[in-house]
Amino acid sequence: MTTTYQPQESALVYLQAVKHFATTNYFPFTIKVAAYPVERIRLLMQTQHTNNSLNGSSIRSLRGAVGHITTEGSLLAPWKGVTPTLVRWLPSQYLVLFLKDMLSGWLPNYNKEDSYMKYIGGKLGSGAATGIISALVWAYPLDVMRQQLATKNSGSWKAAASQIYAANGLRGFYRGFAIDAPGLMIFRGVQLGGWDLVKDHYGKEWDTKSRVSKLVTAKQSL
Repeated sequence: MTTTYQPQESALVYLQAVKHFATTNYFPFTIKVAAYPVERIRLLMQTQHTNNSLNGSSIRSLRGAVGHITTEGSLLAPWKGVTPTLVRWLPSQYLVLFLKDMLSGWLPNYNKEDSYMKYIGGKLGSGAATGIISALVWAYPLDVMRQQLATKNSGSWKAAASQIYAANGLRGFYRGFAIDAPGLMIFRGVQLGGWDLVKDHYGKEWDTKSRVSKLVTAKQSL
């Protein structure tokens, strides 16, 4: 029997996928955008000693940081650099989940009944490796660009990327990565490895009875 192609069904599946994508990412996107001015203030205060755009002035308080941002003369100044943050964040979530599943298939799969410590180590190790690889191929270079836009007089992505490349070449996009990597490994190892450990612990009751599942799912999305 020949199956007749139904374009209406294909369109319905597509619309459902778009709806699911929008509903699952709307809240985290809103949080990112709403909280970004605080992130920009933090970046200004942390980088003020090496920030040439401050013209030698010192930001000693939250009020000083807000005052500096308002002198830029734009209503969107508090959100300068938010676009790389959003572009960095969304693909990173899917990349992290893809890499986690891929690495879990490559790494030794220990049985917790035989060696519980190796079982835990395998879960945490796959999470840590996932964090490092995803940062190298996508997240970290965009994070450097975000910092460049948020703290320097870079008017656009292209200008920020050009300034970084002119100063240090491709290495400039990974400036500070060696310092960030240990913390990233610990964070992703505990986050992603912990996700698998808790999910394995609850088994079939994970989605229906576990309050922990809701907390971990929310943390994954943010």
